[in-house]
Amino acid sequence: MIFIIKIDIMNSEYGLKNEKRDYILLKEFNEKVLKLNKLGQTPKHHHSDASGLTKSGTYINLELKHRNININTYPTMYLESHKAADMLLDYVTLDYVPLYVNFLNDGHVVVFNLAKLKHRPKTVCKYIKSELYEGFELAKRQELDMRDAFIYKLENNEYKLIQRPS
Repeated sequence: MIFIIKIDIMNSEYGLKNEKRDYILLKEFNEKVLKLNKLGQTPKHHHSDASGLTKSGTYINLELKHRNININTYPTMYLESHKAADMLLDYVTLDYVPLYVNFLNDGHVVVFNLAKLKHRPKTVCKYIKSELYEGFELAKRQELDMRDAFIYKLENNEYKLIQRPS
């Protein structure tokens, strides 16, 4: 019997730098829009990046992503399938609301409440370049429809809501 072991060589410095940048962006967005209490980063290797509480005490799980794209670049956003599954399992078993927050280069913020999607995500396998793993990988992703997103635009240091889910 032959076993093949995949060893992932991770660029930890790249990952930590991105997590720090994403959390700084989230803190600014939270101050102006989300207004969550007890906002904090989750432990390393957790399936989401941050969590917080609403004023009414509802727990929010947040997956964060900074994307080097503009709002009109793609008609969809992609989320790692295992993260979507874990966040939705937390929603079903613990009532933790799953938010997927994308910060774009052009000042837009795209937010999906995974528990309230109206359009079924399409599962796709994509061959992507991974800076974190310093190479290419075949990755399973959920293709989220932009019609399910809240979209905000940063203008004059304020976030303006420009789209609600339809």
